[in-house]
Amino acid sequence: MVALAVGELVLSPGLLTTETRESVDSTAGGDTFRGFDENGPLYAGRMDLRFSGVLWYWRGPAPYYFVTVPVEECEAISIVAAVVSYGWGMIPATVRVGDTVVSTSLWPKDGGYIVPLKKQLRTAELLELGDVVNVRVGIRV
Repeated sequence: MVALAVGELVLSPGLLTTETRESVDSTAGGDTFRGFDENGPLYAGRMDLRFSGVLWYWRGPAPYYFVTVPVEECEAISIVAAVVSYGWGMIPATVRVGDTVVSTSLWPKDGGYIVPLKKQLRTAELLELGDVVNVRVGIRV
């Protein structure tokens, strides 16, 4: 299971739910989730993933810094990828690290995904190569 802001992610055909029936009011990224009623989620327009990873550098033709999305979260993303990708496997997302929020896209890599961390975000959060980064990724579904 993938840890979410409101519990554990359970994906069923056409529906995102959580095993815990907590009521929340989260507006990060413009979508609002307001808990559950007896029929399931009252709003399920956003997949919210939280994880930690080491900041690494890729110097390829377009040098960039990344955090690798863990396998479990990649499996959850892959379930909705065909619906949310705008091409080449790229997944538009809102990324929060500390107090900084940026819009970006998850990149497919080696059967999983990586999160590019823009200079604006790295500078604001004082991140350096090799730091362990707590990442929150929001994907509109």
